[in-house]
Amino acid sequence: MNHRAKNHRAVSFLLLLLVPMLCVGMFVLALSRGFAESPESPKSADAPILKLDTGGHMALIRKIIVMGDGKRLISASDDKTIRIWDTSTGQETAKILGQIGGGNEGMIY
Repeated sequence: MNHRAKNHRAVSFLLLLLVPMLCVGMFVLALSRGFAESPESPKSADAPILKLDTGGHMALIRKIIVMGDGKRLISASDDKTIRIWDTSTGQETAKILGQIGGGNEGMIY
């Protein structure tokens, strides 16, 4: 299998894996924000932030890099995470977390 075919297979696999996870994650995030922003709950800088890890990105994926061997993908997202994926199993093998919270602190560019 040539290099271009491996990359195409890896990106297709990533999309099939991450799109449903992203949809579920966005739903859960929207649901949790709806509860967090209710009038009864006061906002405080010291209040804990609930962050669910669904095993995939929970925001827009800004960058996908397929490693030269086609065995791994690296994805970076607006959820302030970088994730490394095994293309043969679809499993996340590593994760780097940025700072949790609103604003640009911890954003991955």
